[in-house]
Amino acid sequence: MYTLIIIGLGISGISCATHSKLNKLNFVVLEKNNNYGGCWYNKAFDFTHLQTDSNIYRFLNFNKSMKRHPSRKEILEYIGDYINKYKLLDNVLFNSNVISVNYDKYWNVKFCHNNNIKIIQSKYLMICNGILNQPNIPKFINKDIYSKQIIHSSRLHNKISKIVNKKIVIIGNGATGLELSVYLSKKNDITLLYRKPKFILKTTVLKLPSSLLITRFSLNQIRNYSLWFFMILITTLIRLLYNNYLSLPIEKPNSKNVLSNNNIINLINSNKIDYIQDTIKQFNKNNIVLNSGREINTDLVILATGYKSHVSFMSKFKLSKYRYKYIIDPNIKNCAFIGHCASYNWLQVAELQAIWYVNVILGKIQLPNINTMKHDINIRKHKITEYNDLTYEAFDYCDELLNDIKYDNYIIKDLGYWFCKPLF
Repeated sequence: MYTLIIIGLGISGISCATHSKLNKLNFVVLEKNNNYGGCWYNKAFDFTHLQTDSNIYRFLNFNKSMKRHPSRKEILEYIGDYINKYKLLDNVLFNSNVISVNYDKYWNVKFCHNNNIKIIQSKYLMICNGILNQPNIPKFINKDIYSKQIIHSSRLHNKISKIVNKKIVIIGNGATGLELSVYLSKKNDITLLYRKPKFILKTTVLKLPSSLLITRFSLNQIRNYSLWFFMILITTLIRLLYNNYLSLPIEKPNSKNVLSNNNIINLINSNKIDYIQDTIKQFNKNNIVLNSGREINTDLVILATGYKSHVSFMSKFKLSKYRYKYIIDPNIKNCAFIGHCASYNWLQVAELQAIWYVNVILGKIQLPNINTMKHDINIRKHKITEYNDLTYEAFDYCDELLNDIKYDNYIIKDLGYWFCKPLF
């Protein structure tokens, strides 16, 4: 019988495990993979780099130096050193795929560990399986008659270095689509299809990190600007500073439409990548037909269409995306969802959520009744355009958690906060 079961050992699960250990809780972590790191382990490619600034992507009390935009390998090394510092692996069961959970006075968690079915119990449950965790596979007309291969990016890891001299269509201009296009364009003919334009930036501008543009001050200004004024301003900046003359979204920045990639703009400008705003109408035997009527002969279609949220082991529960403090579903007792909202400073958000809920377990934070929690949720629903997107609210949200847990001893030494109160 455990006090706490943590599901997942990505960034969120590591944060939960650390602060559970520091507070001497009796806990175990169930991780379905055979190693730690979450998406950095099983989704990122070796050529993937952190898009946000590493000054905002680091754990509390662990100031090991990193490049501003470290690679997958460097991120995993950083995570590994952190895990070793707190000896977290003593509490981890790898190769443990959770099958189902149910609550009856205690949480009963059924999982498969090394091909053996087991059930363990705990008083509390922390779910850290990631915001987006299941491949998103679009439905296409005539896909079955296509004679070549269609593959989701999640299944490319052991194959990507062998892809050469191919005509490739990559669907999706998110972070993965851009990274794959840049990498594969070295030895292949690349067409990148996208539905909506993005704000594509470079990691540095005039030898300064672009992340300096993301502060409390700048985000508050952007939030208050009228859309037309913002579009004039951002168009001018992107054209002048990044030589980016691609189509831009007619909307303000959010967690889905801002990307950072140092090479994609130059490759598109030099026609080494064909960047097309269109969608697939249907597949033929050897080509694809776009809704514009254009036909493209291709040897391989890669779906860089991202992931969707899915918590299969909680199928017995009617899950809501609306949660008290973005952590607690009022209808599910003794359960927390950690790291399930998007923000620029996501690691900080996840770790503060972990600390907050550990304080709930310890009785240092008293939860209000269900009606009060639902009232708080309704207030937030009317304040935020997309509920789980904290693009403009992240700093205030972190302050809110810090105030609850009385945690005010940390300051991020980042130039980006000169214009405002430090986060912590």
